[in-house]
Amino acid sequence: MIKSKVGQLDLSGWPVPDEYLVEIGRIALVWAGLEDFLYSCIGKLAGYEDLSDPRVLTIVSHADFDSNLKLLEKLCAQLLSSHRNLAPYPDVISALRDAESNKDMYLHGKMAPNPGTGIVEVEITDIVDGVLQRQDRAVTIGQLREVLLEIDEAQHQLYKLTLAVEHISDWKHVIKPT
Repeated sequence: MIKSKVGQLDLSGWPVPDEYLVEIGRIALVWAGLEDFLYSCIGKLAGYEDLSDPRVLTIVSHADFDSNLKLLEKLCAQLLSSHRNLAPYPDVISALRDAESNKDMYLHGKMAPNPGTGIVEVEITDIVDGVLQRQDRAVTIGQLREVLLEIDEAQHQLYKLTLAVEHISDWKHVIKPT
């Protein structure tokens, strides 16, 4: 296909209905913000006052999320004796891991409408006792939004942990009464 016709394509509902794509996009964008914030938190805990210092980005940007979480965990453990506000760090690390796991299920899983029913499903693969197992699970918009809110809440927990400030906002402004 020539580039001049790309703008004329109607991609509505492909590869999944647009309302699913919107929520997947939200998850991806909020997740990217959380990863960026994690970089900043690591930099602050490592003692960098200027987070625009290129050493901060060099330390964290080439590692995957799990490696950066381990780094955050080690920094918190080392600083705990002098910074008591870091005491809930195991719970925050756990919330971040849970959020990552749920994000991965939808962003890295194969999502498509079931050809027989039209219901959007995600294919989940896992290795159990050395055997690859595949399961298709129906996906709702509500489930995607739950993951979005879980990621946001994990980020707020990280914010509270590293800046010792209470979470002051909530989602009331975006939740419409039914």
